[in-house]
Amino acid sequence: MYIAILGGSFDPPHFGHLLAARQILDFTKTDEVWLMPCFSHPFDKNTSSVKHRLAMAKLCSKGKIKVSDWEIKQKKISYSINTLNCLSQKFPQHKFSFIIGSEQVKDFKKWKDWQQILKKYKIWIFPRDGLFAKTRTVLAGMVLVRHRLLVTSALASTKIRKRARKGLDLDYFVPEKVEAYIKKHNLYKDYKNCK
Repeated sequence: MYIAILGGSFDPPHFGHLLAARQILDFTKTDEVWLMPCFSHPFDKNTSSVKHRLAMAKLCSKGKIKVSDWEIKQKKISYSINTLNCLSQKFPQHKFSFIIGSEQVKDFKKWKDWQQILKKYKIWIFPRDGLFAKTRTVLAGMVLVRHRLLVTSALASTKIRKRARKGLDLDYFVPEKVEAYIKKHNLYKDYKNCK
């Protein structure tokens, strides 16, 4: 099978993540997309507890969109190249690719062994926040010739955390089950990154 990994904090998971996953399934030869919450972010990003982020991601699992706790089980920072290599070794019958948002492209050369990622794996780049044209320019500079751009999404977990902190509805931002989970556990009320 062809499996695309959509890694991230998922703090919280939202319709932008699901839109990216759905389009990868609809417009490429990908058989499944695995949402993969990280245990700890490589760039020291402050996140909610692993327990809550994994639980919310699982609420988004449906059909060919699955959730993997592989990085969480490592209980350390998981670099994308390590994750992809380990999954390829563990599941040699599958071919893995990786999904990133266009906002990540500008820092892609800071990723551990980024050249190896490009050499060994296909990267699907999902445009966000009007970065389509800018992404094309950066990609040309990095010579990412095997990669494609899909339909854009302006949703971001940061915006959703801010809305939750202010007590605003999260309709049309996150699935109903995720919103209920956020309210039940009173998430993001005192979140440091919600200014």
